[in-house]
Amino acid sequence: MSNPNKLIVIVLGSHRSGTSVITKLVSYLGFNLGVKLMEPNRDNPKGYFEDVDIYNLNEKILKAINKNWYDIDFIDRSVLVDLTNEKIFNEAISLIKEKIKDNQTIIIKDPRISILLPFWTKVFEKLELSTKYVCSIRNPLDVSLSLNIRDRNTSGVQKDHGQK
Repeated sequence: MSNPNKLIVIVLGSHRSGTSVITKLVSYLGFNLGVKLMEPNRDNPKGYFEDVDIYNLNEKILKAINKNWYDIDFIDRSVLVDLTNEKIFNEAISLIKEKIKDNQTIIIKDPRISILLPFWTKVFEKLELSTKYVCSIRNPLDVSLSLNIRDRNTSGVQKDHGQK
């Protein structure tokens, strides 16, 4: 088992709710962001501070349960907990072990974790990690407006929601 003295901070919140700025601020407290971060782009020029491997695994989890990050219907907790009996659970455990092996403290942020939290909670419990959660809260109307602006290209056609 992993060292319970290792601490992982998980930033929770919707896309466009301020999770990137919160993640960067928490990193100033000494939490390691990792080295495989999503590249900044015009939608978020200062950076997302999201680990690409975590993002890819979250997309894989969503695909396994036939969901997308932007679905508005409820994801039953039991569906996510049932994944702990699947190969994807071991993949998540291996991934987190790799991310924390050389660090006493890490921070993870991906808005998808907010809707996949029952799965990730089981991963952190299995690894006996100390966890702290930081939740970013922004007016839902402002989040919606920001998403709408981000997801519209110059022709007014909505972009693929799977892309950042």
